[in-house]
Amino acid sequence: MTKLHITVRAEDPDSGFNRFVDAWSAAERGGQVSKETHINFEDLNTLLSVINTRRLDVLKMIRQQGPLCDQALATALHRNYRNVQTDTRVLEGAGLLTRSGSGDLQVLYDVIDARLDLD
Repeated sequence: MTKLHITVRAEDPDSGFNRFVDAWSAAERGGQVSKETHINFEDLNTLLSVINTRRLDVLKMIRQQGPLCDQALATALHRNYRNVQTDTRVLEGAGLLTRSGSGDLQVLYDVIDARLDLD
């Protein structure tokens, strides 16, 4: 079974834009373009402020249990409802969580590939 990946990285806006333009140009020429999903952060500190260990726990729990409402998620994680709700809002804002039509939280990816360039 193919796993759905999302790439999370600290990347300056110009690099992300250039990557997009390259893919667009290749598609216009009829070239092979692989589907990629990226979420870029301005720098490592911003990335780490969004994706911390508690929020990774949120993503893992939803991925394991399936769609959950905020209250069920807080119960499953043995955490305070308001703190979990804050975490889910941040993750939603970053595009790592979505809500189903019924309002349950869901994770659409199986794998988060984190990339940190050292140069």
